[in-house]
Amino acid sequence: MTTQKEIDEAFIATLESIIGVCDKTTSGNVSHNVATIKGKCRNMLQFYKEFPVSPWHSVADGDLPKEPKGDYIDPPFFVKCKNGTTTSAYYELEEDEEDYCFYDDCGCVLDVEFWMEIPQLPKESEVKDE
Repeated sequence: MTTQKEIDEAFIATLESIIGVCDKTTSGNVSHNVATIKGKCRNMLQFYKEFPVSPWHSVADGDLPKEPKGDYIDPPFFVKCKNGTTTSAYYELEEDEEDYCFYDDCGCVLDVEFWMEIPQLPKESEVKDE
């Protein structure tokens, strides 16, 4: 399955390639369409930069963490369950099973609809004193 990041990178590379072709078009064969296409591609790139993709991942789309991560003390994910609740969670192999699951801080399996990784806070050494 292609990840969202791979799709985004391919999309950006395609737009940049089209802009590059427009830039290389010589004045002898330039039509107003080339300038229009170049402008549209630039507008799409600007839109992408201003409105980045959501950090939420859909379980229904098969978009799950690549490996187990966290525990009940340090849950690295924030999840929205199918019943509408939101909570922090960790992800690991289910006991006596071959499937990975999201768990809450009590070790209960969660029926997750969407998940996102909680960003790491800066380390003390990275925080500037004011």
